[in-house]
Amino acid sequence: MTQTYDADISLPTDIPNVYLRALTVSDALALYELIQENKDHLTQFGDYHDLVSWGLQDVEAYLTAPTDDNIRMGIWRGNELVGRVDLVPIETGVFGLGYWLGCK
Repeated sequence: MTQTYDADISLPTDIPNVYLRALTVSDALALYELIQENKDHLTQFGDYHDLVSWGLQDVEAYLTAPTDDNIRMGIWRGNELVGRVDLVPIETGVFGLGYWLGCK
């Protein structure tokens, strides 16, 4: 099932200066750095071991040609990437929600 969506999408939230924006290859460095800063946090329950093993080139490749049909959004506070939220397609018109936040 291939999902298409507008990669330029940006969604405001009720929290001042916090919004969701589709992740693109231009966000690869910010995403890579956020993942690296949160290795312990992300693997605490065994969920993201594959993700934290990625290098910058792996993140760039994933954002360029994703291996899944998720709708990938960054959670931004101003210009700072602070987390990620994905809509995960289950079946046509039905999605699951996955997210994680950086821990400071």
